[in-house]
Amino acid sequence: MEQSTKYPEKKVGRRDVEKTKLARWFNLLRVLERIFVRWWRPFRLHGYLPKPGYNDRSYIFVSNHYSVFDILYSPFVTNKPVHYVAKSDLWQKRFWRWMCTKSGAIPVNRDGRDVKPVMDMMRCLKAGEHVVIFPEGTRNHSYESFLPFAPGAAMLSIRTRTPIVPYCVVYKNSYFKYNHVVFGEPVEFTEYYDKKVGEEVYRECDEKLRELIWNMRMEFIESRAKKKKST
Repeated sequence: MEQSTKYPEKKVGRRDVEKTKLARWFNLLRVLERIFVRWWRPFRLHGYLPKPGYNDRSYIFVSNHYSVFDILYSPFVTNKPVHYVAKSDLWQKRFWRWMCTKSGAIPVNRDGRDVKPVMDMMRCLKAGEHVVIFPEGTRNHSYESFLPFAPGAAMLSIRTRTPIVPYCVVYKNSYFKYNHVVFGEPVEFTEYYDKKVGEEVYRECDEKLRELIWNMRMEFIESRAKKKKST
C-alpha cells in the first residue's frame, strides 16, 4: 500500500493577492482601451518595443507629460502591472481616488519631503513590478521644451540598480488623431553603483534623462518630416 505524501500548503500572502488583483485590473484596462479608447484617442508605439523583454525584471518608465492620457502607453509594452507615481491631490477627488487606488498608484506630495513614496517605489521594484514616473510633475502645455525634471528617477534607479526605460510622448493626445509614442532602450547609471553619490550627481543624471527624451522626440519629428518630403 502506497503512502500518500503530504506537502505543506503554500501560504498566500496579502502581497500575492494584491499582485493578482492588480494584474487582473490591468488586463481589463488593456481590453477596454482596445475597445473604447484606441478609436477615440488613437496612438502608435515606436522604438525599442520587445514586449517580452519588459517582463523579465523591474523597470522604471520615465516620460514627459502632455495630458492625462499619457498613462495609457507604458502598460502596452509589458504584461505586468505598472505603478504610477501621481500627485497626492488626485486622492482628494472621488473618481481619481478610486482610479489611483485601484491601479496601485503611489501618491507623492509636490514638496517632495515625504520619504514614504520612495520607500513604496523601492518596495514595488523589489517585488519585480514596474514604476512609471513623469518627472515634469504636471502637464506641459508647450512644445518648445520640457519642464524641468523633478529629482527622483535617477536616485531611485541608482539605489535599486533598476534600469530606466525612457519614452517620449510626441504630441498632446487629440480626438481621432494619431499620436506617437517613442520608447528608447533601457538606461542604467552603472558608473554610480556601489558609490556614495550626492544630490548634485542625481540632478545631473535627471538632466541627462531630460535631454535624452527630448532628443528622442525631436529625432522622431525630423525623421517623419523627411519621409513626408520624400513621398
